[in-house]
Amino acid sequence: MSIFTPSRAFGISTAIVFAAVQAVQFVPLMTLAIGNPFITINTVNGAEAPATCIEASSITLIGSGMGSAPPGAIQDYDVRVDWDDGDVDNGGADGISTVFTPASGAGSFSYTYNASHTYLTNGTYIVTAYLYREIPTGGDPETNIPSAAIRLCVTIPTMGTIKVVKYVINDNGGTRAISDFPLFVNQTSVAHNAINTFSPGSYAVSEQNQSGYVATFSGDCDSGGVLLLHAGDHLVCTITNNDAVSRLTLYKHVINDGGGTKQVSDFLLSVDGVHVTSGQAVAVSAGTHAASEVSASGYQASAWSGDCASDGTVVLLPGEDKECHITNNDIAITQTCITCERDAGGNPVTVVVDENVIVNFNPVIPVCSGDADLCSLFTYSKTGATPDTWKAIFDLGGKALRVVSGNTITVKSVGIGNNQKTPGISIMSTCTVMVEYGANIFVTSLNQKAGDILIRANGAVGVNGIVRNQVAGTNGLPGKVTVASMCGNVTEGATGLIQVLGVDPGGNDINLLACGSGDVTTNGLVMSRAKAHGTGSRPNINVAAFDGAVTINANIAHPLFDEYNYGGARYDLWGGLLSWVTHNMNPGTVKVQAKKQITVNGHGTDPTAPARHSFGAIAAYAGTSGQRGGVVDIRSLDSTIMGSDRAFDVAGRYNGGANPAKIALRAAANIILQRLGANANFGPVVNASAGGGGSSGGVNEIRSYQGGITAGTNAVVSADATGTGSVDGQNILTSCAGLTLGGTVVPADGVSGDNSGTCGTLHPAPHFQSCAIDFGLLAN
Repeated sequence: MSIFTPSRAFGISTAIVFAAVQAVQFVPLMTLAIGNPFITINTVNGAEAPATCIEASSITLIGSGMGSAPPGAIQDYDVRVDWDDGDVDNGGADGISTVFTPASGAGSFSYTYNASHTYLTNGTYIVTAYLYREIPTGGDPETNIPSAAIRLCVTIPTMGTIKVVKYVINDNGGTRAISDFPLFVNQTSVAHNAINTFSPGSYAVSEQNQSGYVATFSGDCDSGGVLLLHAGDHLVCTITNNDAVSRLTLYKHVINDGGGTKQVSDFLLSVDGVHVTSGQAVAVSAGTHAASEVSASGYQASAWSGDCASDGTVVLLPGEDKECHITNNDIAITQTCITCERDAGGNPVTVVVDENVIVNFNPVIPVCSGDADLCSLFTYSKTGATPDTWKAIFDLGGKALRVVSGNTITVKSVGIGNNQKTPGISIMSTCTVMVEYGANIFVTSLNQKAGDILIRANGAVGVNGIVRNQVAGTNGLPGKVTVASMCGNVTEGATGLIQVLGVDPGGNDINLLACGSGDVTTNGLVMSRAKAHGTGSRPNINVAAFDGAVTINANIAHPLFDEYNYGGARYDLWGGLLSWVTHNMNPGTVKVQAKKQITVNGHGTDPTAPARHSFGAIAAYAGTSGQRGGVVDIRSLDSTIMGSDRAFDVAGRYNGGANPAKIALRAAANIILQRLGANANFGPVVNASAGGGGSSGGVNEIRSYQGGITAGTNAVVSADATGTGSVDGQNILTSCAGLTLGGTVVPADGVSGDNSGTCGTLHPAPHFQSCAIDFGLLAN
């Protein structure tokens, strides 16, 4: 910085002209009592003093200074600027922003100022800024102290400039670049970020937009791209193009012209493996997407149509809305294995059991008493060595069977005293079987082995009453219960109860089988329970739909069996599948297999106090002092697994170790887990957790072979362990299409590297090959 002194210290000083471009400081010739204050000019129009002429008519100076306040009276300091065109601006007025008064004896002070001026003609001007002070009463009214001056070569502009800046945002799959959007000022083509000179006036900035992009204007343009240019203006107009969200809508159409009853909601629609609702648009990124569905048994799906290719693929540009359609038409039942004897009116001939039926094997030749219609079809087998291997056989041929409310079919035990074995019951029809609400089929032994119960039809089998195989006393094993349809559906109603009840030696299996194209659906309770002190037969449950779907419904507000009393303890029992060991730490297993979709609708806890210990919709549990869960293994060979609320449950206390409690969910397509209930009482959806001191969590293995895994909002997958010294279990999630986690997995997935891209295997291995191979049920 150069320093100059004015020619005189008082009055208007003659400024020394300095041709350099930097601000110039002037110091008075003599040392003044005010402490040698000074003034500088720091910037002109926001920059250091220019080296060339300024092309501008309006000038703004910003400066500063400092000094020492004299003792005595208060001094007022102002700044005066002489613009060298006959105009002098004074501090406190004329647009100069500085008037200041240091306190008496304040010592050093500093200040800043700014001043603006507009020139009317071109020229060279010497601009001088003065600091002056007022003298106390009786003195000279004003005293100029130091000054600072610059030379300005002013050229009044006649033109202005416009710069157009382009931004492109591709956050929804778009691929356009800046070069794809030609830019214009009025009709003049301009380049991105280039400075363009125009005469003063109104201009419209525009572009050639691209489909699927939304343009917004900002900067010196208004929202329509219009700006007003004055001489000397340098304006910038910004155009931002953002790729718009694309939307895809899938529409499901269902035709029921062959006796079908399915609705749109019975078919799972997906976009890129994510579940969507028919008729509701979903936001997707630009690009290629895949529509798919999980069809229902007995329906033929059309090819995809609309904007989709026949295989369901569709390409969307940014901002496009497209829709795809698929139609499912029911297939008229033509299975030859369902053969019903018909009356003259074409209706199935039905045996209606409206009296109790008791079969007595104690005579040499067994006797059937009670309902004459059913007893007329009675035969028996005594080929086995012991009564538990004998069978009461009711082969109805092509007749249908209906057991009406208030009636029981049972077999009398063989033997005397406290050790009585009981033969089994076989009911067979090539038509249909229905056990109505309030009707019963019982086999009960005493301290000895019981025979099996088999209910088999080629058509539909329905159980709205009770089917039970039981051992009374403390010894012996119950027999199995098998409910099977060779070609139709197996359905347990909400009032149905299918159970096997064992004692100390153990339990036995319950098998629900749709051997052909039918589905298995349960709305009531299917329970295999045993004390099972030893390591023998476990109370296992097997459910299989070899060419159909499985649905387990337990989604009602209150338990089916409230305050259920067993062994002096109270429980809340909902519907579903329950394998329950009550007096041993070796639990049972629940296996579910379907070719098509498996749906498990769970529940919460009892909303009416007291809320007792309860189990999820599919549960395996051992409830001794060494509580532990069993194994729940669910496999959809060609489709999807869907679970909601308390769906899968092996919670206990000691779930770890060499043979841990385990939930395995394996599906060829997607696995979707949801908490639909209002609060945490409706979870976890997948529960291998443990609680208490020294507890250990189990294992949750969730595998989607060709789809993805979704845990919806608030859905919990837990192998967590709580309590002093507890050890968490493991969650192992593996998929082809990836994970969508809106809920919680605790602890975190143990092997994150296989969460997506693991697609080499098409579907899980089956539990069972067929009803014939695994359950001995041969086709008629």
